[in-house]
Amino acid sequence: MPFQSTVNMHRVCGGNARSILILMHADTPTIATPQEAHQAVLSHPDTVAIVDVRTQIEREAGFVSGSIHIPLDEFSARAVELARFEKVFVICRSGGRSAAACIAASRIGLTQFVNITGGMKAWEAAGLAVEKPN
Repeated sequence: MPFQSTVNMHRVCGGNARSILILMHADTPTIATPQEAHQAVLSHPDTVAIVDVRTQIEREAGFVSGSIHIPLDEFSARAVELARFEKVFVICRSGGRSAAACIAASRIGLTQFVNITGGMKAWEAAGLAVEKPN
């Protein structure tokens, strides 16, 4: 991989080495905008979920209401818990870790995972609701 690509991937993944390694050896995940993910959950709340792969500290700053929290470092071991959903949108801070999670899921045969482009930054910029813990 050319140096420039590695540097850009490092920026996209926020320096997360595990995310970088997963993305370096995988296809690009399916993507959706925050608005598309939000509409899908509203339209199909029983069969569509949003999973937040950020750390607990990041989540405490605000999260998508009703989202399931599975930190990226637990994701590979717990992704099968989400097999009951027809579609699972994955979100992080800016999109790198959620892309890595989608790729990890596809590697174990779970193909219904979709990366929310731009992550929570884009979600908030779109004016979509963010819940804060009590």
